[in-house]
Amino acid sequence: LRVQGRLALLRGEPAAAEAHVAELARRYPNDTEGLLDLAGAQGGGGDVARAVETLKQVTAIDQQDPRAWFLLGRNTVLMGDSRRAVNDYLVRALALQKQLRNEQGQGDALNAMGVAYHQLGDYPRALENYSDSAAIRQRLGDDRGTATSLKNRARIYMAMSRSAEAEPDLRVARGIYERIGDRNGLAD
Repeated sequence: LRVQGRLALLRGEPAAAEAHVAELARRYPNDTEGLLDLAGAQGGGGDVARAVETLKQVTAIDQQDPRAWFLLGRNTVLMGDSRRAVNDYLVRALALQKQLRNEQGQGDALNAMGVAYHQLGDYPRALENYSDSAAIRQRLGDDRGTATSLKNRARIYMAMSRSAEAEPDLRVARGIYERIGDRNGLAD
């Protein structure tokens, strides 16, 4: 069921994915991996509110799973509650990733925190988080992640009418997107 669900997600069929992993979650209600798959399918199908509820189940079962806290934060941002996302969920994801010394997870959490602070209009904190995320991702060789963080930081500079500071970030991000063939990133 898990494999069928993940395959359906890869094929862009979130409803089919949800059907498979929902059955898995019904059979094994305390299996956090199955619940994470279910939340992914729900979010992929556009039902972010249900994904958040499923992720809350995961964090109730395992309060030490940084992926669950990260996904809970990211989906909460998508629901428009950026303050809760950053204060309750993403900060916890970041702390757990630091405990685990998982730099990739830290970079992801910092970028998501940047998104939340951007939505809250707290540009200095958004810049700080995007900068930290970009540095980690660049050090790890995560080209797509680096480009995303730089692009996001450039958006903040542009919102602050600091286009001269945005230009180098956009130039580097564009070069990365061209090199890796990411048309969507390049279009952004």
